[in-house]
Amino acid sequence: MSDETRMLEDTLSLGEVARRNGVGVDALRLLAQDGVLPVAHGRVGHVRVPRAACPDPDEVRALLARRRAELAEEAAGQVARVRRGVDSLERLVESARSHPEDPPAVGDGLVHASVVLDDLVERLCAYDDALRRAGTPTAGG
Repeated sequence: MSDETRMLEDTLSLGEVARRNGVGVDALRLLAQDGVLPVAHGRVGHVRVPRAACPDPDEVRALLARRRAELAEEAAGQVARVRRGVDSLERLVESARSHPEDPPAVGDGLVHASVVLDDLVERLCAYDDALRRAGTPTAGG
C-alpha cells in the first residue's frame, strides 16, 4: 500500500468532516489555517484531518471559541499599541506645530500596529461568522 493510499485511509477531507459533524468547511478551514486543528496535506495539497483528531460538533465550537478569545486578546494588545502610536503621533504633531523648522520624526510603529490590528479584526469576524454558523452548543456541551 502506498503512503498516499494509507494517508487517504487514515484521514478525512474537510468536506467529509463537515458533513459528518454538521459544521461548515469554513470553520474547519479557519482552525486548520491557525494550527488549531491537526491536518495533513495530500499529494495535490488538499487539506485532510487525521481520523483520530476528527472533532465532534461541540469540540469544533469549543475550538472556535477558544481561538476567537485568543485573537481578541491579541487584538486588545494591538489596540494598546495603536493608542500609544496615536499618543506619539499627537506629540509629533504638536512638536511640528511649535517647532516647524525641526526635521519630522515619524515612525512606522503606528502604521504596522494598525495593519496587524486590521488583520486581527478580519480574523475575529471570520471566527464570529463560523461560530454563528456552527450553532449553539448542545446540552452538556
